[in-house]
Amino acid sequence: MVCVMMSTYNGEKYIYEQIDSIMKQNIKHLILLIRDDGSQDKTVEIIDSLKKNLPPNREIRLIRGHNIGAECSFYELIYYAKKNLDTCKYYAFSDQDDVWERDKIPVAVKLLSKMNDKMPNLYYSNLKVVDEKLNFIGYKFKKGYVKTTSEFVATEMCAWGCTCVFNFKALDEMSKIKYDYYLAHDNWILWLCTFKGRCIYDEKSYILYRQHGDNVSGQVKFGLEKIWQNIKKMTSLLKLRAEFEPRAKLLLSLYDDNLNIYDKDILRQVAFYKDSFRSRIMLLCSTKISSGHLLKEIGRRVRIILGEL
Repeated sequence: MVCVMMSTYNGEKYIYEQIDSIMKQNIKHLILLIRDDGSQDKTVEIIDSLKKNLPPNREIRLIRGHNIGAECSFYELIYYAKKNLDTCKYYAFSDQDDVWERDKIPVAVKLLSKMNDKMPNLYYSNLKVVDEKLNFIGYKFKKGYVKTTSEFVATEMCAWGCTCVFNFKALDEMSKIKYDYYLAHDNWILWLCTFKGRCIYDEKSYILYRQHGDNVSGQVKFGLEKIWQNIKKMTSLLKLRAEFEPRAKLLLSLYDDNLNIYDKDILRQVAFYKDSFRSRIMLLCSTKISSGHLLKEIGRRVRIILGEL
């Protein structure tokens, strides 16, 4: 059985289409766990209507909450699933406004089923970026861009929550921490499974990632727009808060005894780079920790200099 976790907020425009695509996944049993984050439109009414007349192998559970923000809402879903849906073998995150192709979950489950389920394991994939009417725009990542190595993950985040499918062990480990700024659900599960378990990245995509006026924070740009977006990101580095450093410290505090020497060294370089001038220079000049992409590496080095990695 698979549990899909979705956080909704004023999503009446696209929620029906997304839920319909999830219900049509080519798997036998599926539970859609939704936490509404205080919607003021007809989102909850639409969900309630869709709960009726479901086939026996499909279930929708709705948690009505107050507005705490999407990230915190996803952690509330994780805590609920761990306590009430621990018989599910696999779990997934979902946005409220995309469309899933029928094989999105089956492909992930097939790959995850071949892995050691005593370890936290994660499947994530590329994104088919589409416009508001689902017309194809392009793929989020070029072939070969994303790597699942600890060296890459320690410097760049390429796991988008809506593509993530994972096993119970990963959910269990996720439920042990309290949400904080640097622990966005997709960022943390990527780090957790990279350093403590195993990750699989799929160059293909089985999700139509919709771009529209209401999801500006998740907008994917291409061509000249992407270049301009990267320039704006570079100029906003002074406003960034540290994410990688506290994440590395937390991972070490939780799993130090169970990490291999190589990964532990990577995490310690990131976690304690501000302890001395020498440590900062070592990380600044390190060739071990690298995404391999020029603009990303420039940004990372600027953040190290600023002490906001």
